[in-house]
Amino acid sequence: MSPRPRAADILKPAGPCCHCKQHADERITVTYAERGSSPAQAPLCCLPCARSLLLHGAGHTWLAGDLAAIDTERTPPDGYR
Repeated sequence: MSPRPRAADILKPAGPCCHCKQHADERITVTYAERGSSPAQAPLCCLPCARSLLLHGAGHTWLAGDLAAIDTERTPPDGYR
């Protein structure tokens, strides 16, 4: 079984969200867009838009795993809140 990815490996640099077009300090890849004669693109969304896309069925199954990994890493264990 492969280790769960770390948030630092999943999150991309700051920039515009491909969905809401607002500046986001943290973005995540939501899909890979194949293109005919050039390399694939990886649209980057802010975390709220990525969660919304996943909720409405527009996200890939690996997106759910990536968001869960981020949440797990950022949620303090019980008793440390």
